[in-house]
This record gives sequence, C-alpha cells and structure tokens, in this order.
Amino acid sequence: MDDPMTLVLTALPGSGGAAQPALVCFPPAGAGASFYRRLAPRLTGPEEAPTSPVEGLTSPVAGQLFSTVWAVQYPGRESRLREPHTLTCAERSGEATAAIRAQLSSAPGVVLLGHSFGARVAFDTALQLRAEGFPVAGLIVSGCAAQVPAPGHRRHPDPHMSTAEALLTWVRELGGLPADLLACDELLALTAAALRADLIAAEAPASPADAVLDVPLLLLSADDDPLVPPAAMDDWAARTTAGSIRLDLHGGHHALLHDGSWLLATASWLDELTAGGGVCPAGGRRP
Repeated sequence: MDDPMTLVLTALPGSGGAAQPALVCFPPAGAGASFYRRLAPRLTGPEEAPTSPVEGLTSPVAGQLFSTVWAVQYPGRESRLREPHTLTCAERSGEATAAIRAQLSSAPGVVLLGHSFGARVAFDTALQLRAEGFPVAGLIVSGCAAQVPAPGHRRHPDPHMSTAEALLTWVRELGGLPADLLACDELLALTAAALRADLIAAEAPASPADAVLDVPLLLLSADDDPLVPPAAMDDWAARTTAGSIRLDLHGGHHALLHDGSWLLATASWLDELTAGGGVCPAGGRRP
C-alpha cells in the first residue's frame, strides 16, 4: 500500500542544480498536479538559457532555478481520484506540510508556488512550515487576492448553489479547461466536482486574515485577469515581514503558463534572496 504522504506530492519531470532549493507547486481550483507538468522542465532548466523561447512561453528560461519540482495533489483527482474531496484549506495545507517535511527534509530549502486557489493553500502551508522551523526560502503568489472576498463580492459562481454546468462554463471562460478534457463527459463531471470542493475550501482559509509570514514574496499579477485584477493583489505586501516584489504579466488568469517573463524574474529574485540572506526589497515592483 502506498504511503499516504507519497500521494500528496507528485514529482514532476526535470532536475536542476543540487544546491538550488526545491519548488513545491499548488494547483488552482479544479486542477491537479498535472497543471504544472509542462512548466516543470522550464523551472529546472539548462545551465544556460536557450537562444530561442521555449514553446508556449514568450521568454526563455534563465538557468537552473530549482533542484526539483513537485506539485501538490489534492484529494479527489488524478492519482488520488478514489479519495473524498476535502472542503477546507486547513486540511489541504495540513497534509501538504506533513508531506513536505517527510519528503523534502534534505532539500536546501523550498520555495512554494501557489496559483489562484493554490496560493491560499501555499500561504497557509508556508505559515505552518515556518512555525515548525522548516526552511522556506520564498513564496510565489500568482493570480490570487490577499483577502478572501465576502460571499456578496465573489468573482466566481456560488459553489454551494451553482450547477456543474455553470461551474464548468466559468472555468472554461478563464481558459482553465484543456481541449482534450472538453470531449469527455466523465472527466468534465470529475472536474466540476473538484472545482466545487476547491471553491468551498477557498472560503475557509486555515490562517486568520491578519496572519503574517517571515518569508519573501514574489507576486505575479496579469494585466487582463478578469478574476483577480492587479490591484487586488496589493495587500499581499503587508502579509510578510521579509519584503515583496511585484511582477506584472501579460495575459489572462492563467498568464503564468504563457508569459515566461516571470521565470527570468524568478532567477533574479532567487539571486537576491541568496545575496540578501532571504530578504527582498520591501514593496519592490518590476514591469
């Protein structure tokens, strides 16, 4: 029987320099670990940046960013399909924390990356890891407002009342459904169930609204994101005592999959963390 902790973290393809930190990615609502699969080789990368852009990205990779790349697998999907969905961020971050401690204890630090709903789970996980003294080098937050919107100000369908069709229509409009999934009714039904559970969990964060990390933040916003306008991410700067840097991407809600400029910025950010002992310039911003 598989160790439960080995099911929580999925190792993604590629490996980089052994001295680099490991990266742990947290998927957006409705998605599984495979959401990050095509990004993984870009995140470890060759020692020298390629002379031409990597397919699907507008900027090349800048060297070896991370030693290994892992993605959190939430229950109820992909390799954990037989498990029931969990409905709080506390359950998601609790098992992610335990899995990271169990499987990455020998890594020279970890960086957490959370996109959309995944950013809430990643933030809560970072809080728990730091409380236990685990070396979290940084947190990358993409496409997620710092504060949980009140029910009357949601930018997504009500997960308690909406039909599966309404949930799928919403996520399809955000560009979050792969073309091959659209042709399979069974996969669409599974995606709708996962999406509903994730949106319910997003309304129940594990940490209080004023919780503050001691970890540097790299904030990724997108100029054409209908779900999280760039200004909605401003409050993240107050959620850390270690400084933050903002990077504006071009595209919609899933811009991190298409605008590779953040990969180059991450290389510089990691260099700054190393040179500055893990502290970023406060409130920095890069175009």
